[in-house]
Amino acid sequence: MELKHALDNFVVSIGGDETLFFDKLCQEYGWRRRFAEQAFTEYKRFLYLICASGERQVPSKVIDAVWHLHLTFTQSYWQDLCRDTLGRDIHHNPSSQNAYAAKRDQQNFERTLDLYQEHFQQAPPANIWLKSNPRAIQLRNYIVPFVVSAGLLAACSEQTKDKIDNFIFWGVIIFIVYKVLRWAFSRGRSGRCGGSSCGSSCGSCGGGD
Repeated sequence: MELKHALDNFVVSIGGDETLFFDKLCQEYGWRRRFAEQAFTEYKRFLYLICASGERQVPSKVIDAVWHLHLTFTQSYWQDLCRDTLGRDIHHNPSSQNAYAAKRDQQNFERTLDLYQEHFQQAPPANIWLKSNPRAIQLRNYIVPFVVSAGLLAACSEQTKDKIDNFIFWGVIIFIVYKVLRWAFSRGRSGRCGGSSCGSSCGSCGGGD
């Protein structure tokens, strides 16, 4: 319980600024602040599972995105988190790109989900743990403006038939743009059933539950 409490209270603070990390998350992935804060909470829970189990755990892609960014805040990660909060080093280990590694990662990811249920007595939030691509979340921000734009462009036509034809035309254009955006955001980040192709390992253990 002591470690859970310590992680609950952990923040990424740079010179007393506790907003920079969230600003970077939102800027990098197009997330809303509320979603970024939820992702950070689940990231800390993931770290707890690593420490509590002492075994390799596999994060979701959203959590892995938070992890990647936190690693660039080197003092916060290695000193404030690993040394002062966890009492151990948590290493980020990419997986090999082969069928065996993919199968192992999927099995470890499912085990991580089971551990989450066991330790937190609730199912992992699907919007954080089962999203295959962190960047794809921001695509939702484009859908409504595209649909509204198509409707407005179609409304500019004088005749009803022209309005319908224009709406269909712009609807097709919007669909194509959406597919291109989705493809672009997913390149290099496609998921395996929600799990990331990265895992963890513990260094020297200290601290407690």
